[in-house]
Amino acid sequence: MQDKKVDRRVKYTKQALKNSLISALQEKPIEKITVKELCEKADVNRGTFYAHYSDQFDLYNSLVKEFLSEAISMTGGLMDPNERVHDKIKVATMIFKYVKDNSDLAKVLLNGTSVFGYDKYNDVFNEMIHKVYLDEVKRQVSNDRFVDMVYQFVAVANITLMKYWVNTGMQESEEEMAILAMKLTTRGVSGLN
Repeated sequence: MQDKKVDRRVKYTKQALKNSLISALQEKPIEKITVKELCEKADVNRGTFYAHYSDQFDLYNSLVKEFLSEAISMTGGLMDPNERVHDKIKVATMIFKYVKDNSDLAKVLLNGTSVFGYDKYNDVFNEMIHKVYLDEVKRQVSNDRFVDMVYQFVAVANITLMKYWVNTGMQESEEEMAILAMKLTTRGVSGLN
């Protein structure tokens, strides 16, 4: 019984620290956030913080890894690099839903307010988008060099679309966004008619 209490306390403390980091990142870049500030926001002492993380960057990295891991888990293995995605709209809808369910963190990651790990912000979303669209890009483009260029274009376009959606209040449904993203990716603007 005691172990469950300890586990619950640890889980609660880690979540409080993550929430304090997300809150702080909405105000300033991680390079300007201190452990002291995070501890005050989470109402934990510094010793407790250091029992779990080495510094604010370690906490940040943990948060990003958890975000990506949960996204992959949430899609039920459909984003496994060894599996082909057959229902792209379904997976894209799941991704948009996950982003909406984690909108505070997604907004921080998508808006890239930090110098530290800027590529990691985009890598999280890039990896999510990669599995959904890469087969489609390869199917339509035969030149390997062009595949890379087209994929980069598709990834940036989808990340920008997701960023716009999050920053404007996510008024459209997750499925509407998935369909829009798929149409724009596979047929361009002409596919909207």
